[in-house]
Amino acid sequence: MHAIGLQYVDAFRWPKSSGKRFAEVLSTDSGFIPKTTFDRPSYWHVYQGWFSKSISGGRVLNVVHVDFVDDADDYVLRITGQHRLQALSFDDSAQPRPLSVDAISVSLDELHALNKRALLSVLTPEMVSAIGMKPSVEDPK
Repeated sequence: MHAIGLQYVDAFRWPKSSGKRFAEVLSTDSGFIPKTTFDRPSYWHVYQGWFSKSISGGRVLNVVHVDFVDDADDYVLRITGQHRLQALSFDDSAQPRPLSVDAISVSLDELHALNKRALLSVLTPEMVSAIGMKPSVEDPK
């Protein structure tokens, strides 16, 4: 196996007539969302990625894509988190790190935790509470 991946898409939808904007969902302190985004009068998207080191020393590609769009009478805010453990060493990408079938469950748990950390850093504390998410993990590194 060359990679183990996980992707989540979290969508928040509300009527345009409510007068609410995305700032009630997204944290203005998030390192994933540039401050200027909150001043935009129209729709936008932010896309960024980084590598992190897995528990096993492998390289994980993390991607967070946030977009704010309209859909007929509603606003839609989508947060897509993609996390892929690659069969490469974090410190030396020339060194392959073969992935075994036995590693799938542990790897998926780790990738899920990475996604949760990213989501916790993007959402406001009020939204985290409203969706029943437990803020029990640190911010992503």
